[in-house]
Amino acid sequence: MTTTNRKAVVAAALITGSVALTACGGQTQPADDQQTLTVQTLPALSEGFRAVADQLEAENEGLTVELVTITDQQKITTNLQVLASDGAPDVGVVPTNTAAYSSLSAADALLPLNDVWAAASLEEAYGADLAAALNPTGTPNVVLANRSLYSILWYNAAIFDQLGIEVPEDHQIASVDDLVEITDALRAGGFDPLAIGGSANYQWGWVVDSLLPTAASPGQLENYLTNWQPSVEVSAQYSDPAFTDTLDRIQEMYDRGVFQDGALSQDGEASLSLFAAERAGMLIGGSYNPGQFANDQGLDLDLGYLFLPPMTEGELTLPNTYAGNTLVVPRASANPDMAKAFLELLVSPRFQQEIFAARGELPATQVSLDVLEESFEPIVIDLINYGEDNGVASGWTSLVPGSLGQQFVDPKIQAILAGTSTVEQVAAELDAQLQLTRSGS
Repeated sequence: MTTTNRKAVVAAALITGSVALTACGGQTQPADDQQTLTVQTLPALSEGFRAVADQLEAENEGLTVELVTITDQQKITTNLQVLASDGAPDVGVVPTNTAAYSSLSAADALLPLNDVWAAASLEEAYGADLAAALNPTGTPNVVLANRSLYSILWYNAAIFDQLGIEVPEDHQIASVDDLVEITDALRAGGFDPLAIGGSANYQWGWVVDSLLPTAASPGQLENYLTNWQPSVEVSAQYSDPAFTDTLDRIQEMYDRGVFQDGALSQDGEASLSLFAAERAGMLIGGSYNPGQFANDQGLDLDLGYLFLPPMTEGELTLPNTYAGNTLVVPRASANPDMAKAFLELLVSPRFQQEIFAARGELPATQVSLDVLEESFEPIVIDLINYGEDNGVASGWTSLVPGSLGQQFVDPKIQAILAGTSTVEQVAAELDAQLQLTRSGS
């Protein structure tokens, strides 16, 4: 797709998106000295955003900050229509690994945020690797709200103890047989096994991200992460064994009953509810879950964590890092200067440490472990230490464009598991999609 055609796509989204503005945060320029700033947020981040909003209102007489909560599903699907419209919010949520971000960037629909990055010293605060990933062109148009570790298998330790399930050493499940032994024991004890949001359109991608680094060589993995860029030669095909074996492994786990019955029809909230209600013994999730249970739901769950069995015997399966809760200022923003002021406060040390860290959210900026230990759940500190000691994987779907990764592949995996497609067909479709992505289509 050419740049002109992409702009046409966004223009079409503008028209269709106007019908959703009442619910999703459109506004007009306020009269007199009153000003309304509309900011999108996610459920897990709303408390931190509210604290930033309160501070900004205190500093600016007549300002009202309206927070509009969108779901994890909306941020990767219908939110493009909202952000591309002339009634877009002042600050929007757009993960950089989604087709929404690609379309908005190609249409030049996002304001550059060089001044925010400079004022907050974000290149230093994020660290060189993360800053480069968020700003590959030298003109940043996103600000990161927080980070998380994902592809974690949380387990209910009380249920494991009740059923006499032996916990693997060093959090590593050695083989699929060992995993099935655990999930079969959970089923026999009257519990659902591993809860996953099979219709969430991103959680099967989490499984890929967990397994692929243990199936591919370091060189192959690097190429999978970067070969969507035209300047990088393609040396790892999706029809190669490293990727097809990963898809085969997912199908094997599904066929052997590792996941809850009806997984393909249940979204992320449904799987989370199963685990929170102690009906499922395990949950695939992220570093934010302990905080969700303790702070949001008032639950006192005895949690432990594991990782899926590696594709190559002896390899360690590692947590993945996700830096996708990125925020933008649409060009259609009615209050761009105040939107940037909101972002500067959001990434300041005060709010990153005192608000996000206090809620068990990994700050976007670099914060000492001493600060985190004061407020994080002990299990999350243990997980962070595990990543420090053993490494953290780079998730494929968290780094490649959504037109190739998360939004493209997740429904394809669902089709494999539903029996309407095959691994070979999906691999061929991914190879073809890679070429389209490289060509800018």
